[in-house]
Amino acid sequence: MKVHSSKVSICILCYNAEDTIGRALDGALNQDYQNKEIIVVDDASTDGSLKILTKLQKEHDFKLIKHAHNKGPGSARNTVIEAATGAFVVFFDDDDLSAPQRASQQMKTIAAFETRLNTHQIACYASGVRAYPNGYNVSSTAIGSTAHTPPHGPDMAKYLLAYHRRKDWFYGAGTPTSALMIRKTLIQEIGGFDANLRRVEDVDLAIRLALKGCYFVGSPEMLVERRMTNAQDKSPERNFEAEQSLATKYKAFLDEAGLFYHAHNWPKLRYRHFKGQYFLFAAQLIGLILRNPFKTINHLLATGPKRLLHEKKMER
Repeated sequence: MKVHSSKVSICILCYNAEDTIGRALDGALNQDYQNKEIIVVDDASTDGSLKILTKLQKEHDFKLIKHAHNKGPGSARNTVIEAATGAFVVFFDDDDLSAPQRASQQMKTIAAFETRLNTHQIACYASGVRAYPNGYNVSSTAIGSTAHTPPHGPDMAKYLLAYHRRKDWFYGAGTPTSALMIRKTLIQEIGGFDANLRRVEDVDLAIRLALKGCYFVGSPEMLVERRMTNAQDKSPERNFEAEQSLATKYKAFLDEAGLFYHAHNWPKLRYRHFKGQYFLFAAQLIGLILRNPFKTINHLLATGPKRLLHEKKMER
């Protein structure tokens, strides 16, 4: 089967997105890639999302799946993957806008890397822009889109879990599912998304793909505008709990690499910062430095100043 002619399933997860789902669906309908299908799963929205989707379905060709109760992003994405009939799946978020050439450009990128690396184990991410409510925009260049050798394998898993970086790899904007295109069989082979995770399910998927030997590549073109929001499920508490549970899930792998303590305790440091608990932040930082000074200081210098500048721009 030629990659360029393969069928692509555009997968949209919708939850309480009555103000943006029409825009996201337009992005899918306007894709210039011809061999495609569009599948939307409504994860038991409590606003007017389902009413809007039902009306739009009378005007446009897409499949609509309705969850009777909210199952969370991982489970909802598993639903849409199971329904997909394409060889490739690409994920569109319900509050993002994808450029018309997104699917075709990502297919070209996958085809090029499958030929170059002689493997089908390719996860392709789209570059884009993160747009914040105050008008602040950040360019997000996709992972693996600038370096000669894309991130892959166990070293990529170490990066995702404990910020263990290689200088010859480009990690870009990370691994958001809303930017991902991949062969359906690759996701099925690792068991799909973890339905128990309400946050970081995208990171968890990428970790398992990395441990399977997958390469993480990117399309350099700006193809997605991601709307950044502060929903309840994105609270510091939810993020902290999810990130620690992720470290615990891969404890055996991290222990072997000598990285579990850092991976399990760094989220607590971030949480102290987000909550303004600066005395506890300092105590947590000292503990990390005493345990692994080189690793902790490098991580702090690489991410701390950028984070503070980013937060200031978000508050303007």
